[in-house]
This record gives sequence, C-alpha cells and structure tokens, in this order.
Amino acid sequence: MVIDKKGKLFGKISVLDLIVIVVLIVAVVGCIYKFGPGKANGTVVSSGDTTLNMVIKTGSTRQFTVDALHVGDAVYEVHGDKIGTITDIRTEQAYETVDTHDGNKQYLPVENRYFVYLTVEAEGTITEKGYFINGSKQFSKGNSVSIETQYVTYSDCNVYSIGETES
Repeated sequence: MVIDKKGKLFGKISVLDLIVIVVLIVAVVGCIYKFGPGKANGTVVSSGDTTLNMVIKTGSTRQFTVDALHVGDAVYEVHGDKIGTITDIRTEQAYETVDTHDGNKQYLPVENRYFVYLTVEAEGTITEKGYFINGSKQFSKGNSVSIETQYVTYSDCNVYSIGETES
C-alpha cells in the first residue's frame, strides 16, 4: 500500500508534509516567473542596449568644484555601478529662496555658486516602465540620484531630463 496507517507515503513522509512542500515549490516557481530576470522592468520598447542621454542637475556648487568636472569623466552612483560618461557640462547662476523681513519669499542669486547640468551618456534599455541603466536601476525625470566622479561627489542631484540619443 502507498499510504500506511500513520498517513505516511511509502512509510517515509507524511502526506501533510508533502502538500506543504508542493505548495512551497509552486510559490517559488510562481515568484521566479513573475519577478524573474526580464520581468521586473516590463516590456522592452527599445531593442537591446540603447544609448541614452541623461541631464543631471546638481545643487549649489562652488567654482572649484565645477573646475574639477571634465567632459569624458566617468559618472558612478555613489558607492555603486557606473552610470555613464560626461559629454557636456553647463552651468547657470545658483539661486536660493530667502525669507524677507515682511514675511514674503524672494528667489535671489547666490554669489560664486552655480547649478551644474551634466549631460551623461549611458547604455540602457527603454521599457514601458521607463529607462533602465545597468539592467535594473531605473532613472526618470525628477528622480533623485547621488553621483560621483573621480574628484567630485554630489548627493541628492535631480535627473533633469532623460531620453534616447538621437542619431
């Protein structure tokens, strides 16, 4: 007989234990199918790796820090993977919001400070859910990112724009 009096299959394993094992296997296989490689990022819109241009806007920066940035520098996530390479650097006068004595706010220039716009060229994939660099790291306009180059580290920058490089 396959199941004995004690409810064990072939006298070795209980039927209840077998049911629990089967349910766990089905759950694991389901998770792998649902969230496995290629599933988390959505349907691929671009075929293969695509060259993306991403503009990252930094916070208020001093001139000597701007001078430490160079076209061709590699850009990394802080303590992470390479994002891409700087292809253009643009600066504009930095401003900050100041409370006035009458309770209003003014947007005033900050002397010797600049907002830096770094254009970074990166290899990525475009899916219906957005732009992905390094396989799984999603970037989209307005996202915050902390970056570093060989000489400069910025925390809390903003992705100003992102899109496929036009040929």
